Amino acid sequence: MKCFVAAFLVFAAILSVAQSTSNQSPSLKLSVRTDRQVYRLSEEMILETQVLNVGPRDVYIWESDLCWNPARGFSMYITATKGGSPVSSNVLLDCLPPPPQTGDAYQFIKIKPREFHGTWDAFKIKDFVNKPGEYDIEVTFNSFLSDSLIHKYFAGDPIAKLPLWTNDKPPLTAPLVHIVVKP
Repeated sequence: MKCFVAAFLVFAAILSVAQSTSNQSPSLKLSVRTDRQVYRLSEEMILETQVLNVGPRDVYIWESDLCWNPARGFSMYITATKGGSPVSSNVLLDCLPPPPQTGDAYQFIKIKPREFHGTWDAFKIKDFVNKPGEYDIEVTFNSFLSDSLIHKYFAGDPIAKLPLWTNDKPPLTAPLVHIVVKP
């Protein structure tokens, strides 16, 4: 009898841990890096952006979220290191993706636990800063899609059953990247 009770308790503990892991919400981390730290005003900066799944289960991100916009998708904020004042840019990163298409689950990128999806973009330094100095770059990631949009327009669609990263989750913020711009 004692063996049966002990086996039952071990089984219940394993089941409890498995259920709590499967009920955890998806968790992502954002990381950003540049191809180097020092630039001239006339050069381009390569910015590599990675979305890493640090949670226990698969997460799907909408491929159209991987564009640059002031409020959704990837957003970039540049501040002068001295004084922390925001830098006004000559360029507005303003992609506006079309709505997702019904029935097309392939427009979502599956990121398994401990895996990442990354992109890189080239930006002209002179489009973002107008004088030499030291600057900090902050990058955030937030989906264009909401849970309510998915459930309203895609209720019967396989997309609605995926563990999607939506704007109902807190925006992701990468650690600051520091660059130096020379004349």
